[in-house]
Amino acid sequence: MDEVVYKKFSAVKFSDNWSVVDDKDIEFYKLADQYYKEYHFRPAYVRPRENLLENVRFEFDKPPLDIYDLHKEFHIPTSYLISDKLAIILREFNLQEHVIFPGIRYTVNGEERDDMHFLYFYNFLDELIDYPASSFWALNPRVLKDEYAGGKKVQSEDIVEDNLKLDSWISKGHVTYILDDRSTMAEIAIKNLKSPLISKLDFFNLRLFNKGVYMSPELAAGIEENEITGIEYLQDCIFSVIRE
Repeated sequence: MDEVVYKKFSAVKFSDNWSVVDDKDIEFYKLADQYYKEYHFRPAYVRPRENLLENVRFEFDKPPLDIYDLHKEFHIPTSYLISDKLAIILREFNLQEHVIFPGIRYTVNGEERDDMHFLYFYNFLDELIDYPASSFWALNPRVLKDEYAGGKKVQSEDIVEDNLKLDSWISKGHVTYILDDRSTMAEIAIKNLKSPLISKLDFFNLRLFNKGVYMSPELAAGIEENEITGIEYLQDCIFSVIRE
């Protein structure tokens, strides 16, 4: 049994121009609303059949990076614009439920191309954690808010309670503890994660605890070896995944 530290992944936010083409504005915004309301929050998390970016064209003043985060632009979490180079690499690894739509149009200095892809993760895996077999921290929420945004790792003085055990998935990311005859609010964070499915994945998404997208060291090595651009790694609340 090994404990492997996954990297918390982030991508450069898309900040260039884009437009809807072929007079498909109504169709695009209707589909975007469907992605936001249905695919992302519906309990079934049905695999999208329609490409959100089919009628969108991106504009770049210089050659694009290999990945951009589209959340801010399209209000669709875990949605990315990726290069053909990165799409080829990802096919060699195990990713959680996702779709990759090819043929995304873009221009570079006026020259139009269509070799980028739309990557979208339509599920999150908090419910697949083996909670009784995993361990958690109860952390000072003020510290999380004020300091971890800058990429700080968990420090001993930040821990309200160590090796916390949870019996099952719960609907809130915080819990109140009674310590030393006083009520203390603490934020739950994963310390060691156990899940037979998640431990086999190279790319997965969590929403409840340690919210973010995580990448295995094997995939991270492949990303580095192929000099993929646009990827950043965050250091806040790093946890290990238990592999059997």
